[in-house]
Amino acid sequence: MRRYWLFLSLVTALLYASPAEAARLLFWRFEAAQNRLTFTTDQGVQPRAQLIANPTRLVIDLPGISLGRPSERQRIGGAVAEVRSGQFNATTARLVVELAPGYTYDPQGIQFRGMTSTQWSVQLPQPQRLGAASSTAGALPSLDLSENPSEGQSQTQAQTASPTPQDSDFQITRNGFFVRLGNNARGQVAVRRSRNGQQVQIDLNGIMLPDQLVDQGFEVNRYGVGQVQFSQIRPSPPLARITMDVSVDSPDWQASLARSGGLAIVPAEGAAVLEQDAPSSSTAQNILTTVQSVELGLGNQILIRGDRALRGTGQWDSRTGVYQVTIPNARLAPNFPNPQLSANSPVSQIRLRQQGDTVVVLIQPASGIQVGRLSQLNDRLLSLQLNQGPTSALPPALDRPINIPVPPPERIAPP
Repeated sequence: MRRYWLFLSLVTALLYASPAEAARLLFWRFEAAQNRLTFTTDQGVQPRAQLIANPTRLVIDLPGISLGRPSERQRIGGAVAEVRSGQFNATTARLVVELAPGYTYDPQGIQFRGMTSTQWSVQLPQPQRLGAASSTAGALPSLDLSENPSEGQSQTQAQTASPTPQDSDFQITRNGFFVRLGNNARGQVAVRRSRNGQQVQIDLNGIMLPDQLVDQGFEVNRYGVGQVQFSQIRPSPPLARITMDVSVDSPDWQASLARSGGLAIVPAEGAAVLEQDAPSSSTAQNILTTVQSVELGLGNQILIRGDRALRGTGQWDSRTGVYQVTIPNARLAPNFPNPQLSANSPVSQIRLRQQGDTVVVLIQPASGIQVGRLSQLNDRLLSLQLNQGPTSALPPALDRPINIPVPPPERIAPP
């Protein structure tokens, strides 16, 4: 009997000593000055890492680790857009370091170090401006910059260009925005605006985002909305989040699930507040804005002027390192000349092209120049900011995810 009680006591002690919940991510921090990410877990982990394009982001998965709290987002600014944490699936937490459009990391410069199996640091290299190989820098060999490219050339460029909002599951409409979620999208929608009025957050409880939207961001620059970011906070129970960076004078927004299997995001006051941004009649749509000038302004910025209201979206062509501004419902003024640039200009080339009822402005920054955000200064004026950045050889664009080696920890942390 004594042996039985000793055995029972031992089993009970082992049961109480076993962990009551999954291992957790206790802490993470990005030190912008040192370009270093550190994180700590309460149990040992062997991270996995990949470098992914469009936009460039370092994705770090922590198998067997639970976030144990809502996802977090640290906005950095400059070449590093933000760092965020989330729950990738039921057994894996994820950390993401996302660069601004047009920048990338040298994969060989990313160094992981595990001081112990629970304490890790990631030393990151300086972000580099994305472009063609250094031997072709300063030229645009893979883009035809003629005024009227042939039909075959246009098709090739359309296949290789980065997706725009109109080509994806996120669309800009005359009434606001529409997100395709699939026919099985069922859940609850909650919308709230930040106290400073510069951010709108839409939580989708019970909904999984399409894979092509997860961790994606889109430059909008329309309806007072600068950028829209998608993230899957957790997979079970599902919770997705859409974050909209808005101007203070942007209308309040509401969101509702549509029968067609999508999410409609429209102004709370109704679509009438957007009429000046999105013509509602076919007659109005046939009136095209004339792009009158594209010139370098004070403070290293490119100014694009129209004779009436114009809107534009910006994106990088990761294949060539060219920044592209697309202006719908617009045409070039007759005999519009390509801008003349001096030898010390912050821009190597600017070319304009008419594609149907759309004007495309192709911009290649000079060496050491970083492209900032495309802004709407007023209804008839767009501004693209140019900033002085580090000078270095341009790395090639990522054409596929690259696995980043993670060595084992230097020692195993005691339980």
